[in-house]
Amino acid sequence: MKALSKIAHRGPDDEGIYHYKGLSLGHQRLSIQDLSENGHQPMHSADGNWTIIFNGEIYNHLDIRKELESKYVFRSSGDTETLLYAFIEYGINVLKRLNGIFSFAIFNNKLDELHIVRDQFGIKPLYYYLKDEILIFGSEIKSFRELDNFDGAIDVKAILNYITFLWSPGNKTPFLNVKKLLPGHYIKLSTQN
Repeated sequence: MKALSKIAHRGPDDEGIYHYKGLSLGHQRLSIQDLSENGHQPMHSADGNWTIIFNGEIYNHLDIRKELESKYVFRSSGDTETLLYAFIEYGINVLKRLNGIFSFAIFNNKLDELHIVRDQFGIKPLYYYLKDEILIFGSEIKSFRELDNFDGAIDVKAILNYITFLWSPGNKTPFLNVKKLLPGHYIKLSTQN
């Protein structure tokens, strides 16, 4: 996928794509924990109902994993799998338990429900494009430009902020239809009624 190639430098060790109905989740992996294939992303739960892509590090993942080991069988030693099963167990309330820097998306194909999450400090970048019922998200905006139907209209006020302050406060970016997901925030999407 051409959009992933634009951010290959963020994760040169592996790449993966998951497609389900109208959803695609792509990931470029920088292998830090569990260098084996068991750390491949997108990562799926054992029952196949959940899929996660994750950027960052969960510092207390071993403590969280200990809480979950009686209910879940772990195939990897990495924090991605810990986060996957912790979200399954605790839902969005898992955010209160996490100590780390992260952005991730987790999808439940039984509920057709997607959560896109950014850590409370906003260390890991997460941008999203929303227009005409099309949602694109990722760690860098330049990958969005490779996708069909991307509207690259400029946000003049944001550009002035960048020129004046070298950044733009709030969720604004140079593109009118691209926003920063603010620190500690998440987006929940569901196609179920």
